[in-house]
Amino acid sequence: MTVKKYSLQVSEEILSKRNFSMEDQIYFSKFSGDINPIHIDPIAARRTLSGQCVVHGMHSLLWALDSLAKVKGISVSKIRVRFLKPIFLDEEVYCIYNQQKKELSLSTDDLKLAAITLELESIEANNDIQTSIENPRNGPNNLTFLECSKLTNQGFKIFGDVDLSKKLFPFFSHLFGIATACEIGALSQIVGMECPGLHSMYVSLAIEIKKTSNRSFFSVEKADERVKLLTISVQGNALLGKIEAIYRPKPATNLNISEISVYVVNNEFKNIRALVIGGSKGLGEVVAKLIAAGGGEAIITYNVGRSDAEKVFRDIKSWGGKCKTYQLTVNKNSHLPLNDLNINQLYYFPSPKIFGKRTTEVDKKLLK
Repeated sequence: MTVKKYSLQVSEEILSKRNFSMEDQIYFSKFSGDINPIHIDPIAARRTLSGQCVVHGMHSLLWALDSLAKVKGISVSKIRVRFLKPIFLDEEVYCIYNQQKKELSLSTDDLKLAAITLELESIEANNDIQTSIENPRNGPNNLTFLECSKLTNQGFKIFGDVDLSKKLFPFFSHLFGIATACEIGALSQIVGMECPGLHSMYVSLAIEIKKTSNRSFFSVEKADERVKLLTISVQGNALLGKIEAIYRPKPATNLNISEISVYVVNNEFKNIRALVIGGSKGLGEVVAKLIAAGGGEAIITYNVGRSDAEKVFRDIKSWGGKCKTYQLTVNKNSHLPLNDLNINQLYYFPSPKIFGKRTTEVDKKLLK
């Protein structure tokens, strides 16, 4: 497949490029305190709109600013970033600087993922961390949109490992100071862990780098129910900020077999032994439960979703139905004891990644 490499426009320069890995995600989660599953749990991320783990927005922003500090030695007093598309793991991303427009952008070969506008100004590095540092939280808030809309005057705190600042973003930390780096990292924690929390997605962020001696806090200023958009103001000791975040749709959940059983006749499928490929979630899960509820046996397979498959298995078995589970990777040499299973029906519901590698051309490897 011919890959189109990024074409530079007038006044543009590629400062750096990288592929974010899961190891990178883990390190940033420790630094920021943002352990939202969409960033570090591939199984949970399968059920989100992206279909896979995505890079923290603040991670990509700090990487871009670190690249600017490394190559140009440029400091800024105001930053505005719009997150246009999610950044997936293991895809090559360019950090591009437009000197004429004073803009940074994050892009793949042919798709802009984030747009960052800058106000250039020499600033003094702030290494005095005055923001309260707390122990990391165990998991994100699982709030309703209404509960989010009522969050005002909440403490803005740092829940991450501040010592990782210089390791992850050495040039930014030197130029702007570790207090600024840690507070920008903590902005990830506000959205991913506090508000909206579990069901969150960054839309945009405006920051003014500014030392303050006032109390650090964040408040929801505006909540638009129509599009589930939250506007959050933040005051730290190293910055002032305004966040826009979406309360993204919760992952769909299927009925328990006890609820599904009302839709089938007793022993309607008693002679059925069905192999349900991809039966750990979605349509495959529903089919497996319908067959078991009708007196048949469902043999469900999973690729990586072992915990999901075991949950389906327990639901069916506790109800009194018949079920088996096996790990199966369709495009690899995997073996099932087919001769011993006496299968007479086959259902095929494997779910590939929704987006995969983004390009204007067909990804022949993914298609195969």
